[in-house]
Amino acid sequence: MPSPPSAATLPVFPEPRAFRRPHWGLLLLILVAQAGLVLAYSRLTPVGEGPDELSHLAYSRHLLATGRLPVAGDRDSSLTQAEHPPLYYAAGALLAAGGDLDRLDPPINPFFTANLLNPRPVPNIHLHPPAGTAALPGESTARRMRMLSLVCGLLVTTATWRIAALLLPGLPAVALAAAALIAFWPGFAFASSVYSNDMGANAASAWVLAGAARLVSPRGRGRFTLPLAASALGLALLSKLTTLAMVPILGAAWLIGRRRTAAKGGWARELLALVAPVLLVFGWWPLRNMALYGLDQPLAWKRFAVLAQPMLRTVPLRDELPTYLSLQFQTLLGRFGWVSVPQPLPVYRGVGLMLLLILSLGLVAAAWRGRPGAPADPLLPASKRTLVLLLAAFVPVYASVLQLGTRLNLVAAHARYAFSGLPLLAVFLTICWACFWPPRRRAAAVAALPVAVLVWSTWVAASVLGPAYRMPFPADRSENVLARFAPGLVLRGVSWEEDEIRPGATARLHLEMAAMEDLSQRPAADLPGLVIFAQLIGAADRKAGQVDGPPFAGRFPFEAWPAGADFEVPIALPIASDALSGPVDLLVGIYPDGSPESRLAAFDPRGNPLSQNAWRLPASVTIRKGADLGDGDAAAPVQHP
Repeated sequence: MPSPPSAATLPVFPEPRAFRRPHWGLLLLILVAQAGLVLAYSRLTPVGEGPDELSHLAYSRHLLATGRLPVAGDRDSSLTQAEHPPLYYAAGALLAAGGDLDRLDPPINPFFTANLLNPRPVPNIHLHPPAGTAALPGESTARRMRMLSLVCGLLVTTATWRIAALLLPGLPAVALAAAALIAFWPGFAFASSVYSNDMGANAASAWVLAGAARLVSPRGRGRFTLPLAASALGLALLSKLTTLAMVPILGAAWLIGRRRTAAKGGWARELLALVAPVLLVFGWWPLRNMALYGLDQPLAWKRFAVLAQPMLRTVPLRDELPTYLSLQFQTLLGRFGWVSVPQPLPVYRGVGLMLLLILSLGLVAAAWRGRPGAPADPLLPASKRTLVLLLAAFVPVYASVLQLGTRLNLVAAHARYAFSGLPLLAVFLTICWACFWPPRRRAAAVAALPVAVLVWSTWVAASVLGPAYRMPFPADRSENVLARFAPGLVLRGVSWEEDEIRPGATARLHLEMAAMEDLSQRPAADLPGLVIFAQLIGAADRKAGQVDGPPFAGRFPFEAWPAGADFEVPIALPIASDALSGPVDLLVGIYPDGSPESRLAAFDPRGNPLSQNAWRLPASVTIRKGADLGDGDAAAPVQHP
């Protein structure tokens, strides 16, 4: 058997251009653009609307207030993240020092549902103040703490650039494009804009991957590569235990690196360099868990299973697999809030088709350019090896996510659990895109990809995220009263956008209303929310149309209204296709959600009870069939003060 080549006979790789000239200016520009995008996402997303954000904040608040780690199952119901390691939360507590985080307690939105399959989800789990008014107490502190996630996102982008530069030496355009791709990705931008230990795990994991890339790269490893990569692994584990997938990745990279360089001996020393930093950084955490929860719970998995009983899977994953994969794909591209703010379905389909084309055509182009006799392409030799390594490294990352999916219901269908491997996907996608283009056009083409993603992310901020959480401005205050509804709601005025409507059309009106007292604790926070209904009643009390729902589609229900402020509530009222022509009355009332038979008591301005506990406006609008409508100009809006 021939002996392995010695170090002297190994090929000498040139120093990668990305390290001779680091292109710091372009990388810095990418990081600045990423920071601007993330800050915009953070500004548009109210505090508490990131997944479990308030409970993540509560962990840091507990550390700041007590100086002690929380115990899973503590009587403090806000500490639902107590089983997590503390690194991210400790850093966040430092940012919260001197703030008023303990005053942050936004009420729950009674119309929010955690049902991920809700076709028309209410975006916000919490009630937020109207636009143009003061923020909730503690919100400025929470927004300051969100900066930790931003810093973590910048670290992920920088690590992605380094991974690509190590694995693709001499191709700086591809490395920068991969970094920009992850920097501008909508789902990752949102994850970087809210407070969650996911981002601490993502940042540390990205640098574990960078260390692994250094171990297997043509450049070879340096003196401190092993201990630095192992230290990053310890930090990742101390941020979140889903990063256990990094253990086999780093171990495999070490073995591949030794085999590539035909290293002999030194096994014990290198193994110690890998294990010792992990134990020093992270080893105390499993010891603490065993002391608290039992010797069989070093990672507190059993404790978590007991506390997460409502989330445990009740049906086999195979029965929900299509839905599970669909939700994971959507959250990978960006489904925001508590997975309650989706992008339009055509966007998911269009981006999915583009990704499929890039991957398939890129791989086909790589095979074609690498055929015997084809002109030499500097991208191909390193790319083929890199694609295999990236796919192999992503397997344990997604295996850990799939493991969660087999144990938990659809709440585990978040792709954010796999974001620790997002640098691998970004580099893989960029390589496939680059392979599709001839070398002379490659630099411009790979630059165009992240630019397109930045445009997409900007559109998401303006057209998806912003409108979802946009609270209405108060209307001009009026003293008029048409009707009063218990407890403390007042109807002040009605206006129609047109005074004649067709059967089968949608009538649009606006109700000016006010809450004369705070309804957020009415009289207990767990009561059903208040729903307003509007009906059109024709001759012989025949119903011509009806609509029921909370104000502003549940984003800003009555329970969020400050006492004494007026708001103009838009109503879209569908008209029955068989509605008869003629004037119709408008009937308005309010009832607790799910109990239309239990209408709130209604009174006229003098305090007299109203019939049917509803306010009625005779001949409010006229229904006319097409043949009855004239050809004149559209009628002006009709006001009923």
